[in-house]
Amino acid sequence: MTLRTIPGEAGDNATGIYLDGLVETQQDYVVAYSANDSGNETDERNVFLAFVDRDTLNVRTVQLTDYEAGSSYGASLPYLVKQGNQIFILWNETKNGKSTDQLCWAVYKDG
Repeated sequence: MTLRTIPGEAGDNATGIYLDGLVETQQDYVVAYSANDSGNETDERNVFLAFVDRDTLNVRTVQLTDYEAGSSYGASLPYLVKQGNQIFILWNETKNGKSTDQLCWAVYKDG
């Protein structure tokens, strides 16, 4: 099972991906991460949710943000918080790799 393909060659230390915790829903395991396609640690990142089916281990990915490549804005490491049948996804917006102190969030409702 692969949550996301990492760009670059084997042994590259910079992946451009920040991965957060895991929560369990009725049908899936959910992982939040921020990533870019360049593998460069300083490039903008977008926030994604990966849903792993508990029975088949098939992965479905949803992109939550749409920061443009080459822009100075992106997303920090996302956090997952489960409350009942809701999952809150929290992250800070970044500018040039530094936090803007702008808290962003989304909610996923299970069921």
